[in-house]
Amino acid sequence: MNKNAEFEIADLELSSKQSRDTFVQWYKEKYQSVDVIFNNVGMHDKINDVGKRPSRSVTELTMGVNFLDTVDLTE
Repeated sequence: MNKNAEFEIADLELSSKQSRDTFVQWYKEKYQSVDVIFNNVGMHDKINDVGKRPSRSVTELTMGVNFLDTVDLTE
């Protein structure tokens, strides 16, 4: 482990296209490359999960945050 390694934490609302675009712009102005991305997010609609089929909007939000928006961020 490199004890002199540096890291930075930044806010990003993955479910928001505007937030992703703003983050990418900020990142490109500050850095030239990405070494590692930790997607420390996951969501599940625990309130409405009562064993029935989830609604389309809940499914789209869950799949977006957990996978699709991360792909969009990195392309």
